[in-house]
Amino acid sequence: MKNAFEILGATPNDDNERLQELFEEQQLLADDTTEIELAYAELSNPKKRIVHEVAYFADKSLGNYVSLVKNEFPERPNVSETAQIIVDAGLFLESASDELFEQINDSRLISDFPSIEESDLTSIIEELNNEYISLGATYFDGISEKSLVSIFNAIVKIEDYQSYFIDDLIEHYRLKIEESLQDKENECRESFDEVERHCDRFNNDGVLSYFVTEKANQFVKELKEWDKLAQPLQVNMQYHGGEDEESSSFVHNIRNRVIDIVNSTQEVIGRLLNSLNQSNPYDAYIARYQAVQQLPDKLKNSITVIDVMLTIINGLISVFSELDVATEQLKKDKSDLTGLRSTLSNLNNQIETAKRAASQRPVYRSSGGCYVATCVYGSYDCPEVWTLRRYRDYKLAKTWYGRAFIRLYYAVSPTLVKWFGKTKWFKKMWKGTLDRMVKNLENKGFENTPYNDKDWKK
Repeated sequence: MKNAFEILGATPNDDNERLQELFEEQQLLADDTTEIELAYAELSNPKKRIVHEVAYFADKSLGNYVSLVKNEFPERPNVSETAQIIVDAGLFLESASDELFEQINDSRLISDFPSIEESDLTSIIEELNNEYISLGATYFDGISEKSLVSIFNAIVKIEDYQSYFIDDLIEHYRLKIEESLQDKENECRESFDEVERHCDRFNNDGVLSYFVTEKANQFVKELKEWDKLAQPLQVNMQYHGGEDEESSSFVHNIRNRVIDIVNSTQEVIGRLLNSLNQSNPYDAYIARYQAVQQLPDKLKNSITVIDVMLTIINGLISVFSELDVATEQLKKDKSDLTGLRSTLSNLNNQIETAKRAASQRPVYRSSGGCYVATCVYGSYDCPEVWTLRRYRDYKLAKTWYGRAFIRLYYAVSPTLVKWFGKTKWFKKMWKGTLDRMVKNLENKGFENTPYNDKDWKK
């Protein structure tokens, strides 16, 4: 039914006598008087006329909303305009009661109708709120999911969009897209599973696939598609001081798996470095040689894994910026991963330089070095270090794989000493190993007397 004042051509200031005149005039003009009779009856009843007074005094927000949900606009509003119309209706219903109460009672004083109680108006506004929510739900049910998602993403971008009216509509939105939301989440999980499988294969001594970067980019793309659906729910929950549980759970799960992948990748590098550090230098060089051969490629692949994980972390940060706690943790993870990547990249560059130098067989001067031994024994010139330097120059440097080890040792050990050289555990761990090594070398004839590093050419 149209507003009763509109049907009779009346205003809220018209008294009963004027309403009677307008009613009679409309009866004479109409073929069917049913609507006119109902309008007159509604406006003549002090309680029933409240809903028509509310509609009459409501600003254009409610009129625009009704026109929107009933598709009465000559030209359909665009997404931004649609969102604003819906928000305006919610804000009006949320805050207009005081102003309406005053307007209605002022007009009733003029038209000689009894004043209304504030509780009567509150009840009417609640009824209107429920009616308009129902109209909105019907409207949303009739449009495509793509349009629905666009409208609600536009709604939550409007400053101060919030109202109980919007809350109810967002709940209807959640129910409407629930199946699609779950499908998108599943696609994201499956995409990350693919990334994880590639990385696990590498961490278990396999080859890192070239496609792992492509899979990571695919994950981020699907993540953004999911976020288009989930963002209105996330923003609205944040507005109320909470987090969307499904989104929050997803972020934490992926984040933890990223950290596990990185830790496993670094264990691969750690095992190779351990092989270099713990292999007895006077034994066969198989273990050391294998580590020397494998470490460069493993380092490069490890850096690729870090890059892939940074792609994923950056995707999570950009998509779930509404989740404050999660975003703070992800930004810290990003900083840590960036630092780790820098360390690995520097180490990789040092090793590549050492490899090139060893392969070119240049004149080699074995001055300086023995970083770990110098750190443990406190001096480059002491009996233990003299023994080790002799072993280096007269044994290791005579073979190509020995030279490769020397280069690698000089690439890695300065970093180890820089990081851990001042710690007690580092010196204690190495001293026992070096003492046994020095004793065995002395038994094999390597002297511990003062020594000048050898110049040699191969």
